[in-house]
Amino acid sequence: MTDLVFHSSDLPASERFAGWCELAATALIPATIESEHRDDFQASMRLRAHGSVQVSMVSCSALTSTRSSDLIRRSDPEMYFLALVQRGALGLTYADREVGLRTGDLLLYDSSTPFVGHMVTPTLWARKVLVSIPRTHLPLAPKKIEPLLGTRIGDGDGLGDLLSRLITRAAPPSSAEVAGGDRFSGALLDLLSVLLGHMAGDAPVPPEARHHALLLRIRAFIAGNLGDPHLTPQMIADAHGISRRQLNRLFQNEDLPVAAWIRQRRLDRCHRDLADPALRSQPVHVIAHRWGFADAPSFTRAFRAGYGVTPIEHRQAALRAAGPANTRNPA
Repeated sequence: MTDLVFHSSDLPASERFAGWCELAATALIPATIESEHRDDFQASMRLRAHGSVQVSMVSCSALTSTRSSDLIRRSDPEMYFLALVQRGALGLTYADREVGLRTGDLLLYDSSTPFVGHMVTPTLWARKVLVSIPRTHLPLAPKKIEPLLGTRIGDGDGLGDLLSRLITRAAPPSSAEVAGGDRFSGALLDLLSVLLGHMAGDAPVPPEARHHALLLRIRAFIAGNLGDPHLTPQMIADAHGISRRQLNRLFQNEDLPVAAWIRQRRLDRCHRDLADPALRSQPVHVIAHRWGFADAPSFTRAFRAGYGVTPIEHRQAALRAAGPANTRNPA
């Protein structure tokens, strides 16, 4: 997966603002950009394609971006844009709506409606993650989505927070492990569809999207509760208002059944922490307990079965590879 990378510092100061305007028009959307900092403009962009969607990390000096009716007539890629504010503030005048967003807020708008957007920052640069989505790829009726455009999106059911985390993990230059391009775009579209359907009053959403969104919520729940030794398939089913049988069906197409999936996530966390030089003073059983293993012998057996070595052997090898200074007290 190759990133498109732009840094204004790579250009002479006199060319930076014009270079940014040209890049934004081709990589994002044609708009008229103005800034009080055009003589000393600072900006960067990293862009990454994930299947049918594009995720861009945008940082820049304060600016105003105007997409007029004339620009729309000349060029309309018919895209939805999902913006996640990461630093500073974002203001948008969209049709007859005005919205202000702060760090952590999500906003949905499109390329076919005139708007005026303001990226504001009191210090350093403003920063946002922008997800570009072809309109035809979102499986909801446009008349259901239209009232939500130009508004802050989210809900009280945790879907907005889950969507924000998914976007952040996929945004360059993040090196976090994410699904392959098509799988990531499918997960994002499914989760966004369910969230918008919920906000629109349970607009019809394909069953596959609801299935995928529920699976994402359950995975996030598991990740947040791995340290609880009482985390079981029944606990997960009860927390999400489904039966144990429904939970098992959700995991039918996954690599592992739900109980094995939990155990593998726990082993993965232990494997990582045991190799971390910063944690070398922590005993193996403490790390195992942190990730939900209550019994040291059963943890050792599971670790050996999964990785072919004992936890202590793995830790010693990892710390030797990290350097002599990290080999003290390896157990």
